[in-house]
Amino acid sequence: MNGILQLMILYAGIFIVAETLHRRGWPAAKTRKFVHIGSGIVSCLLPLVVSQLIAIGIGLIFSLFLFWTQRKRVLGSIHNVQDNNVGAILFPLGLIPCAIWFWDNSLVFQSSALILGISDGFACIWGRRYGKRGYNVTGYKTLEGSGVFFITTVIILLVVMSFSGMVMSLSKVCLILGGALVLTAVEGALGRGWDNLFIPVTAAIITRIILGG
Repeated sequence: MNGILQLMILYAGIFIVAETLHRRGWPAAKTRKFVHIGSGIVSCLLPLVVSQLIAIGIGLIFSLFLFWTQRKRVLGSIHNVQDNNVGAILFPLGLIPCAIWFWDNSLVFQSSALILGISDGFACIWGRRYGKRGYNVTGYKTLEGSGVFFITTVIILLVVMSFSGMVMSLSKVCLILGGALVLTAVEGALGRGWDNLFIPVTAAIITRIILGG
């Protein structure tokens, strides 16, 4: 129970800080990504403090909560965007399949949460600020943002592999680079928040392959 309470406090803290910043003038595009990155980092802690069933329940609860706040037009720090983005609602839903299928290996779940939160979050921030070469498959993205996604994902996968205790080899490096490239393609192809639904499970599958099943 203490673990659940601590997680709820952390999640609530992220929302409160984002809402405070938004009311002080920060645009929703920035506060939304603050929540995105923060939630990914906190979600990484789930296997350490709660059971699989509780983790799934948390994902469902937050998805319903975000759907309700969107319908009620509250929590402007997340929902005050003009691009019909459903990413906030899909963020917790995207992690549920990872909790169902990959809970037996905490590093796999944690990798998916970090890649969804950090790689995707920083790619969007960098792309909005410095992106000059845009492309559009199902939503506008930038090559600069995709480059940051790729680099950040490679770093996360390298860190996960180091925590697993596995020995680095050329084949593992190739798997990491190839996996990061696949994830970058998924992120680039899916816009308007739909990448939040597919990045986590793709990241989990790739991490499982890298760690050797």
